[in-house]
Amino acid sequence: MDFDLDSVKRFLEFLYTGDYHEIPDPALALITTTPTSARNEIIQRATVQQNIGQAIVSYNGEDDQNGPAETSALANQLGWLTLGVGIGAAESWACHCRMSSIADYYDVARLSEIALAKLEESFQRAWCAPSFHALVSDCLNDISNRDTLALLGSIAAQHYSELAGCNLFRAGAPGEALAPYVLAGVIEVLDETEARCERSEDYCTELSLALERKDSELNQRSTNLKECESLLEDWSCCRNNNCNAEFNCYFDTKGPSESPRKMDFG
Repeated sequence: MDFDLDSVKRFLEFLYTGDYHEIPDPALALITTTPTSARNEIIQRATVQQNIGQAIVSYNGEDDQNGPAETSALANQLGWLTLGVGIGAAESWACHCRMSSIADYYDVARLSEIALAKLEESFQRAWCAPSFHALVSDCLNDISNRDTLALLGSIAAQHYSELAGCNLFRAGAPGEALAPYVLAGVIEVLDETEARCERSEDYCTELSLALERKDSELNQRSTNLKECESLLEDWSCCRNNNCNAEFNCYFDTKGPSESPRKMDFG
């Protein structure tokens, strides 16, 4: 399987640093020379494969010999070389999809994880329906990683209303192979929507019960106040005729101050 040179350079960058950048490191220019003949192309391909092989051996066999500080420093140096250089959304997404395919082809699980995380982060950072259409049209046939396809299907499901009009996933369309993953994503979105509806219904029920309780409390307070007023009107003196104490009345302080329940006399 053939990969574009930029993707190969990113792969080499990953093998030596543990990460890659969308704009390949210029220091990897040894494989950028355009072949002038079929013989040169054969030589160049052999050189690329040799460098990849050596890098994979280094990545698998000498990983523990390089300290984390050294690896991080090299990755930061390479990162500075790409600072300030922009890349379009469709090409950015395609970059990570190609890296996912390389990881799948060479069975490099860590690269697969990094490429998938970068792709997902790119989708979260920016969305553009025409760019997604271009990505699917140009790169879908080269994507073999199921996790990448599932992510693309999930993203398409989240923005299906924007993509439905272009018939991208119908039979014979460029995104036909992605249709099962889109369907799975749509079902997932539907399940999440139904779950949110259920939670909303439960919340509305709780609010309704709380309002009923509050209404009952207010009605009880109103009743209590009316009973207090009735007692004040019915009794203007102490009911004990032998009591010579000054007559007065007050609310019982044992209950809530905002909800008097009885009158005491003394």
